[in-house]
Amino acid sequence: MIVLIACLLFQAPRTRSIVLGGDIMLNGISVKQKPLAKLAPILRPASATLMNLEIPLTNTTRQTPNKSAADVSARRQYILQADPAHAPLIAASGVRMVTLGNNHCMDYRAAGMRQMMSALRKSGILFAGAGENRMEALAPAVYADPGGTRIGLISALAFVGDAALGHCTPARKDAPGIATFRFGGKIDDKAKTELSEMFGKAKQSCDLLIVGLHWGIERQSVPTAYQVQLGRACIDAGANVVWGNHPHVLQGAELYKGKPILYSMGNLISSKGGPAGLIKLVYADGGFSRAQFFPLRIETGRVAPLTSSIAKTAVQSFKDLCARLERLYPSKNACSLFPPNRPIQPHTK
Repeated sequence: MIVLIACLLFQAPRTRSIVLGGDIMLNGISVKQKPLAKLAPILRPASATLMNLEIPLTNTTRQTPNKSAADVSARRQYILQADPAHAPLIAASGVRMVTLGNNHCMDYRAAGMRQMMSALRKSGILFAGAGENRMEALAPAVYADPGGTRIGLISALAFVGDAALGHCTPARKDAPGIATFRFGGKIDDKAKTELSEMFGKAKQSCDLLIVGLHWGIERQSVPTAYQVQLGRACIDAGANVVWGNHPHVLQGAELYKGKPILYSMGNLISSKGGPAGLIKLVYADGGFSRAQFFPLRIETGRVAPLTSSIAKTAVQSFKDLCARLERLYPSKNACSLFPPNRPIQPHTK
């Protein structure tokens, strides 16, 4: 009996890990390339894994009317698609949840969205951020990890201007599209109330809420003031993690009131290649414990972990982004996700 009591008192804290990455951009990449296969050793052991599915998986042909031919020709807008056969490969790599609240989900209208959703469902991948109406698009996806923790995901496009949002087919009360946050670049009391009510309702069905936001300016490695304001407001409103995408490059990450905000995870996969990364968040007994950054490299339509001396340079570069964020947007409630006295190691397997 004494031994049993001692074991109960001194058992190791229960931990779970969540891995979050960037934009899955599979346009121009063949299924035969198995673009995410080399990430499986990192993704599969995690309690949950989340990525942004940037490009609709569809072979439909009717393009959105909301992106004009003139804008597409001038490269102010892009209309993109990828092979639906990628869906089971995404699942096989270990991805369990994806965000659809982005600026390409509706590139091939509701038919393209529905075909993608069907492919994801058949592959066992949960999704959030799009639907047959606004209520469905904003509804959280909930994944129960092997330990029984319910991880909720809300996904939304959070561009500042109505025109920018309009190009991307926002869901309406009675029409399909993507989820959007329409705050006009200002987080006032009305916006805070809306966020609190939305997240409070979502947390009735989950234990940990992740809010995935598609925001910011492409190719900028520092978040805008609006991103920081909105990200911190989401934590204040009840989110446990805020996770950003869209800039296609890595931005810094911080702890705000003890909860992570990842401002941009860049691309996870792209035909153009370049640096990439994953962040693993570790929770012990329900609370955030630590984070780990995994530097990646995209080449010839595949992504793989960096394990050489180049990886150490990539890790330091990400730490520098976090430090710069802390300098530019100081707050008594915020600090770098990877402070100087907390070393982070690259993946070595």
